[in-house]
Amino acid sequence: MTDLDSTLTCGELESALADAGLSISAPEAAGIMHGLVAGGLARQPESWQQIWQQHLNDGESLGEALEAILNRMLAATLKDYSADSFSIELLLPDEEDALADRARALGEWCQGYLLGFGLLPATGKLSGDAEEAMADLAEISKIDFEVEDDDSLENAFCMVAEHVKMAAQIIFTDSQAEPPATAPQVPDNEILH
Repeated sequence: MTDLDSTLTCGELESALADAGLSISAPEAAGIMHGLVAGGLARQPESWQQIWQQHLNDGESLGEALEAILNRMLAATLKDYSADSFSIELLLPDEEDALADRARALGEWCQGYLLGFGLLPATGKLSGDAEEAMADLAEISKIDFEVEDDDSLENAFCMVAEHVKMAAQIIFTDSQAEPPATAPQVPDNEILH
């Protein structure tokens, strides 16, 4: 769970965010990118920089170093949701880190996802399953993560992390679906032959 594409690490993104003066964590930033992609950025990926600058950096440039890293993160995120992959990788601290730190990071990822999804105009109403998945992410983002390292809690954390991945996939799939085609309406007084 540490790498998005085997090259971008949580620590590398944390450093780039701090160097750019952004006060968000790497997991939150990754969640924002995933939320943006699910919210419609997948259809217009070139607009990510403007969104990040406007909403997350007071309209200021992100700087070349951070933009390069975020471009890598966007590419990895788009790959996560591609038809041949469709396997989300969460950017979280290493498994050797304390469970409380990883759990807190998972909550930050969920907060970021919700923020990113909400930054783009809604393209339609989510289905019941996607609404439930969104509610689950909202609940996970609020959990108090002061826990001790314990095998049963480690297993529970892994299950919650897998649930987060599934929720993100459900929301993405639902929000990307094209509305069903409808037959053109024919006025009652018009006869077609």
